[in-house]
Amino acid sequence: MDFYSNISRYYDDIFPFSPEQAGFIESYFTPPYHNVNILDAGCGTGVLAIELALRGFNVHAIDSEPQMINSAIIKKERLNLSGSPIFDEADMRLVSQKYIPGTFNAVLSFGNTLVHLLKNEDIISFVDGARRVLKENGFFLLQILNYDYILANQIRKLPVIENDIVIFERYYDFRPQDFISFITRLTIKKDRRTYHNKIKLNPLKRDTLAEILTNAGFRDPDFYGDFSRQSLNEDSLTLVAAVKK
Repeated sequence: MDFYSNISRYYDDIFPFSPEQAGFIESYFTPPYHNVNILDAGCGTGVLAIELALRGFNVHAIDSEPQMINSAIIKKERLNLSGSPIFDEADMRLVSQKYIPGTFNAVLSFGNTLVHLLKNEDIISFVDGARRVLKENGFFLLQILNYDYILANQIRKLPVIENDIVIFERYYDFRPQDFISFITRLTIKKDRRTYHNKIKLNPLKRDTLAEILTNAGFRDPDFYGDFSRQSLNEDSLTLVAAVKK
């Protein structure tokens, strides 16, 4: 069974809407936002995309997992939203084939999505595609974990996510070499069911990411430790990047 099949039903309980993410995106634009086109690549269950649409942005949102897109569409229907956001199951590596060049004012890739691309050439394909579909002076906004910190300190356990609904435990195994095994255990508190999953990730370091972005033609790179623009330090768990076309 696919890694996200088991957790898609509880995804919003594990990763609820983040006001900090929305605020970070809004900071790059001047309201009203009805002329701002955004592509959310790796949108999950659509929580952020729907919130951005409610704030006036024109949003297209894609994910390669059908369960995630189905959940997003159900949310949109429940809110009786027409038009934005538009959800579609699609491969983020192929965005330049799916959308007309110069369509978007911003392309987003949050939620550690980028490191699910196990080959650097696939990351390069997505980054190049993101640049193509951006308007001139558009922004590419990314968020992954800070793998410089994780690898240097051999961090084997991430902070537990717990609320009234779930307990979500996350572990890293540094084998095989060049990849990280991401191991999770999801416990549903109501009936104590547990789901175990494992997937390989590409531990992308800051300098490698910076090189890929620069080679793709992006400029004015900024790196932060979180969405409030705290400095990216050697002990930052999160890496947030913003670059301009």
